[in-house]
Amino acid sequence: MSARREDRVLALAGIYQAALEVDRLAWSGSTGSDAAKVALDSVLVTDAADVPAVYGGVSNVRTGLEALLAQFRERRNPGRGPVPYYVAALIHLERRLSRNRELFAQLGEGLPAVQRQAEYFGAEHANTIAGMAELYASTAARAGPRILVRGDPGHLGLAPVANTVRALLLAGIRSALLWRQCGGSRWGLIFSRGALIETAERLRHTPT
Repeated sequence: MSARREDRVLALAGIYQAALEVDRLAWSGSTGSDAAKVALDSVLVTDAADVPAVYGGVSNVRTGLEALLAQFRERRNPGRGPVPYYVAALIHLERRLSRNRELFAQLGEGLPAVQRQAEYFGAEHANTIAGMAELYASTAARAGPRILVRGDPGHLGLAPVANTVRALLLAGIRSALLWRQCGGSRWGLIFSRGALIETAERLRHTPT
């Protein structure tokens, strides 16, 4: 099994994990899950030795791997539902952002400030989450098109929830960039379905 394929699948699972947590948060208003923490922490990792290190290890992306497998094994209506929509939208938005030199540069320039917030307050502190949310709003969200998040209006109307949703979308953008850097492509998702499923299944059973 290609190590590069493993990296692509892990990064793709990172997108799924962020998307799944956006959906859960939008409907439940609940924050603080381990999967969400892994996604948010990945935004702050800019000098990892390899792809697994971005997420603190392969086992930390198991939730994303399971979500990925659930979609790619679906034969009746693959790609339907909020999570596949968020994944596709994040991949598309990352491409738009990367092609916009000004906004992409702003993202790179803004990350150190968020990293400093995380060092001072902690990665899951409200101030750090707000910093990630603002960075997403001022860069990726402006690259367009806007990602429409559906959920309970009572939850989405709360500033802490809205900020965490945007921070998780930023995490999805980070994984989408990593996926593309590892050679990920839309055509690959279509024509390498079997290999993708096999690789994700093996990674999902990686010991903790």
